[in-house]
Amino acid sequence: MPGPPAARPVARPRPLPRRTLRSGLPPVKARPKAPSAPAASGATPPAAGTPLPPPATIPAVTHALSLRGDYWQVTYQGETTLVEDCRGLRYIALLLQRAGKDNGPIHAKELAAIAAGEEPDLTELERREPVLDKVAQQQLLERLREIASDRDRAAATEDFDRATALDDEYERIAAELSRVRAPHNGRGGGGTFNHAGERARKAVAKAISEAIARIETHAALGPLAEHLTSSIRKGQWLSYTGTVDWHIDFRLKA
Repeated sequence: MPGPPAARPVARPRPLPRRTLRSGLPPVKARPKAPSAPAASGATPPAAGTPLPPPATIPAVTHALSLRGDYWQVTYQGETTLVEDCRGLRYIALLLQRAGKDNGPIHAKELAAIAAGEEPDLTELERREPVLDKVAQQQLLERLREIASDRDRAAATEDFDRATALDDEYERIAAELSRVRAPHNGRGGGGTFNHAGERARKAVAKAISEAIARIETHAALGPLAEHLTSSIRKGQWLSYTGTVDWHIDFRLKA
């Protein structure tokens, strides 16, 4: 009998290529660099290691009033404090803002209307009613003396625009005092200061004084309270006479 068939040799698998394994993560392929923008004509790129110029510096605001909701952010001589909002602070902000635009004095009634976002009734200022009391008359006389002194300084420095504006204010106040003190139908004079205007004068002056007192309660703002006391002229016509440059951020109601 024939014997069992011879076993066929088993084909061995082909040997795998030997790989060298490295410890750690696989190397990251470098990304191609983006082409650099061509340099402007005539411009020479800075050499390696050249220090960059310092960034442009923004000048710090040392005097500012900014309304932030129910509080004012008040900055004076580098000191910043939050002060609760009030009518007097709004009047002060408007006076400082007007002075920065070289505007003249503003009537108390007009100032109160603007601070409330209303249109002032300028026609009412033209009435003739004898309500200018002795206190108001004395304030106007003091203002005339201040104007005369300011005008002399303006003329000495050849600031003729300022001198002209002071002349106009002087003539307006002097004419008003003349009307008040002159006989008027057998009674006292009847200047343009009507009852509404006189009430506005007292209310605005009181509000500004209260606002300055509120500022004074903050120790850091004591110098500001003194400055405002000496540089805000109160009365029927109000103005800020200080020489400090102010940044005012106060948007009136529409």
